Amino acid sequence: MSTHVTETPSTIATTAQSADFQDVIDRFVAAAMSIDPGEVKPCRANTDVMPGNVNLALASINEPDTKRKIAAAFTDERVEQYDDLAAMAHVLAHLAREAQFTPESADSLKVRDAFATATELRRTMEPLVELAVAEKLIPEVKAAAMPRCRGRSPVSLGNRVVDLALLLKNHASQLEGKVLVAGELLSQAVEVGTVLRDSGAAKLMKYGEKQAPSQQAEQRDRVFTLLSQRYDRVRRLGGYLFGEQRDEFVPPLTSARKSRHGAEAMGTDQGQVAPEKATEGIPAVPANSDKPAPAPANGVAK
Repeated sequence: MSTHVTETPSTIATTAQSADFQDVIDRFVAAAMSIDPGEVKPCRANTDVMPGNVNLALASINEPDTKRKIAAAFTDERVEQYDDLAAMAHVLAHLAREAQFTPESADSLKVRDAFATATELRRTMEPLVELAVAEKLIPEVKAAAMPRCRGRSPVSLGNRVVDLALLLKNHASQLEGKVLVAGELLSQAVEVGTVLRDSGAAKLMKYGEKQAPSQQAEQRDRVFTLLSQRYDRVRRLGGYLFGEQRDEFVPPLTSARKSRHGAEAMGTDQGQVAPEKATEGIPAVPANSDKPAPAPANGVAK
């Protein structure tokens, strides 16, 4: 069972930098990596409010009277299985801060620069090809056979600038003295086009002007999904215990509203619990069940 202590932001920061806290991070991230990619929810909420909400909820359901009520109504429910959610909420807040300050990768910057350069080269080469076709220096059928660009697809743009460059290069003798085409321009077009045609370029450009997801961002989203799934069970317990007053005792995970019961329940302004080592496993939570899921006998999910 968790030991509730009062911590200041400075001591929490110190804990977050400790080797023990890194062990907690590794445990929760490992558990979250088993979530199906299609179920991962992006975390866009303020994660700094989550530890306080979780701690208040745990304090509420751990009251002796409420524990007896839970035990009487749900013989297979163990309140202790949720004690590690306090540590998980601290881990999520830490991962969110790390993801926020993660610089864009060198590969992502390379693709973005190549995309900008290729866009300008395309705008330069397409009029040259049109002029050459009009002067009957390049067969119209060859120019028309080249695929057009599709939206902001880096692969499509890469194919386009490479095709334009090769078409102009292959007709260099016909163009000489009539249409001025710099050899450096064609070489550059092939170079940046090759970068954009790489299979990984589309993923790096997936979010338009936003940076590609970092490893820290993926870990943040996965831990957020895991915490949301398990905290939903606590919220359902809160609904059974407190009815319409549930939000006062078991607030929504992302709620920024201060509860009047928070300081009384936790004995602290912030209601924060020190991060503890996570359990070895995470109890499974059925997706479509109103009754809290039973915990394994040894507290470890299979």
